[in-house]
Amino acid sequence: MTNILHLRDTDRICGPGKTIIETACAASPDFRHIVGVFMLPREQENLYLRAAEARGVATVALRSSHQFDPRMVRTILRAVDELGIDIIHSHDYKSDILTWLVSRLRPMPIMTTVHGWIRNSLKAKIYIGAGQKVLPAFRRVVAVSAETRLAILACGVPEHKVPVIHNAIVTANYQPSAAAPNYLRERFSLPPGARIVGCIGRLSPEKGQRDLLAAAAAIVKARSDVWFALVGDGPDRQALEAQARERGIHDRVVF
Repeated sequence: MTNILHLRDTDRICGPGKTIIETACAASPDFRHIVGVFMLPREQENLYLRAAEARGVATVALRSSHQFDPRMVRTILRAVDELGIDIIHSHDYKSDILTWLVSRLRPMPIMTTVHGWIRNSLKAKIYIGAGQKVLPAFRRVVAVSAETRLAILACGVPEHKVPVIHNAIVTANYQPSAAAPNYLRERFSLPPGARIVGCIGRLSPEKGQRDLLAAAAAIVKARSDVWFALVGDGPDRQALEAQARERGIHDRVVF
């Protein structure tokens, strides 16, 4: 059996995290997928770890004293030894850097999937820049789109190392029958004949919800039967709610 350690720096259930869990659940018995998540001592609960465990996926909490603790490399090495890890698969810029450092001390196959680079803070920009520099050292750097592949190649990664595996969902997990008819209308007291424009995703600047609300302000002036539903959460929620109020459409937008 080949043991694969997936490294992810998250405390929420997001798109890349769901991909890891679904991959683990659908994998051949010849492969054992283990989800490793970075956690601080004060963090007692991690929603992503719980979600993985609920699906029967093996997990390991990788704890450090602070976010920039270099001793995390030793922690990962200890997990590699205890779990008999054969391959490390990182999934974000922080785990890319740590995986590369681990491989310098313990030569072993390493790979990463680039789910996207979000530069919404100075810390993220620094991490992304450092993470991009180590990408050429990985055996495989999976791109989730053709555009992402071009960005990876620009980092100096040889073409033969960069396959494209498009994002997908397990449709069986999303059945219309699982929700009551008119659930959204009833929960937010929307008129029976309302036309609802939905946007599902993390509330973050790169997702474009601010552009959607700018368009919504023009649409509601012309149409009295249109409402907008933003489904999700994230760091931009307060700013988006403020934008809706400032544009006078807060009564036509639900979060």
